[in-house]
Amino acid sequence: MAEAEFAELGYSSTVRPSRIHFAVLLPILELTLWAVLVPTQTAYVYFRLAQLSRGSSTVELGNESYQFSIPRDRLLIWSLNSVGTRESHTVTAINMPGMFGEVLVSLPTTWPSSWHPQGWPLDAWRALAFPFLALPAWWFAGRGLDSLLRWRRPRWWTLLAGSLLCAGFLTLLCGFRFGMSAEERLGSNWILWGCAFWAVVFATFPAAWICNLRSRPARALTSTP
Repeated sequence: MAEAEFAELGYSSTVRPSRIHFAVLLPILELTLWAVLVPTQTAYVYFRLAQLSRGSSTVELGNESYQFSIPRDRLLIWSLNSVGTRESHTVTAINMPGMFGEVLVSLPTTWPSSWHPQGWPLDAWRALAFPFLALPAWWFAGRGLDSLLRWRRPRWWTLLAGSLLCAGFLTLLCGFRFGMSAEERLGSNWILWGCAFWAVVFATFPAAWICNLRSRPARALTSTP
């Protein structure tokens, strides 16, 4: 059908391909990565232990110097705690903004300690909770990337909030890096990586702001008769 016929019907001759915005895509990717790191490995450990039990009420683990038994009805919880503790630093660093949600929950309950269910190691709990507590941050980060790519029109308050978050994580990074000795940072390098990662993620907001400001003179020149 000719373009003129499309125009007569009221349709545009230019077809814009649909795209999934990063505000939707980033949270999906984050949950997919978490599913690989925690639930998938938990399922593997659980089924391996279930095979070892062979109908017994307990599973015996350990070595020549140290042995312990796990009740069969606790295999799933033990597997989840084991995998969660092992992957906790990676999951927490990737989902560092989940700290804000943890603080909000802990303030009226267990502050200055971090709240977690009784009987659960804090690291294992963070490996479960942080991916969901950080979902708003992943959505917001996706909006910044959409703005940088000009897939959406940015608003000044979102650019300001994202720029402040970028500056905040940069401040935390510098504080941990230069305000602590190497001995104090021992075993906490994941915090540095998490702060650096999210400073880069939120850097899309000041970058989009700069691009938006630079494009204004060009738009003014093109609109001048």
